Amino acid sequence: MRKILMKSFLIFSILVGENSITLSKGKLIIGSKSFTEQYLLSSLATHLLQHHGYSAQERTGMSTQVIREKLLNGKIDLYWEYTGTGYVLLERKNPPTEMDSQQLYQYVRKKDRKNGIVWLAPATLNNSYVLVARQTIAESYQFKDLSGLSRVLNQDIDLKLGLVITFYDRPDGFHSLKTHYGFEVPRNRIQLMSHENIYSALSLGKIDVGLGYNTDPQLRQKSFVALVDDHLFFSPYQPSVVLQADTLNQYPDLEDILESLVLHLDTSTMIHLNYQVDIEKKSIDAVALQWLQQKEILP
Repeated sequence: MRKILMKSFLIFSILVGENSITLSKGKLIIGSKSFTEQYLLSSLATHLLQHHGYSAQERTGMSTQVIREKLLNGKIDLYWEYTGTGYVLLERKNPPTEMDSQQLYQYVRKKDRKNGIVWLAPATLNNSYVLVARQTIAESYQFKDLSGLSRVLNQDIDLKLGLVITFYDRPDGFHSLKTHYGFEVPRNRIQLMSHENIYSALSLGKIDVGLGYNTDPQLRQKSFVALVDDHLFFSPYQPSVVLQADTLNQYPDLEDILESLVLHLDTSTMIHLNYQVDIEKKSIDAVALQWLQQKEILP
């Protein structure tokens, strides 16, 4: 009798298990770098892959060099990399200014394929450098792009600039920008500071124009004006999911799943998502999940 009961229990357990357990399509480890935008992109991909039946886990907070090494060594399966950063990783120098976004993407995609790395289609959002002016200054001197700023600077108007030291020092940084747009600024009108201090310095009137990034959350505020790079000096930095070719061969549906996400990710969207996390102090996962549901990417 005991044997019959045990046998019945085992059969019941197997049947229950078959009905209650959804088998994972595969385990994926998603990496991210250590800033808000990367955390959000990682969370978006994780939620989406879990919805499609993958066991997806995040490994966050890595530097560019570390995350790249972990991808090459198979310690993570995929992460979001920027096309401009990809060029630097592959060539050990910054992208040439004459490369447009499509040329840059195609270059890194083809070059990295030799390393066994696949670059999926990039999002249209561009996290490149941008010069940001106080709205009152831009309105007073009537400029909205870098050509207009150059015109004002060449009139010897006393505008103060805030720059990140790495951009100021490197040969293809600020000095190349001056040559490209044909302006000069006396050194005593330039303050060097961290990116974190740019917007507070603008708000307090310590500087009139500062160096930021295109997806900075502060750009939602009307007190700041992102100046158009009308002569295309700054290289594109569009995020693309990168993964090993072997991983994509093993899970071929990853391409369609993840590229369905990039169709909705433009610069204004990323500014808004970053704003919710950095300014409104909402949780990264909550912001990512809500956006996926609003876009009807997830139910």
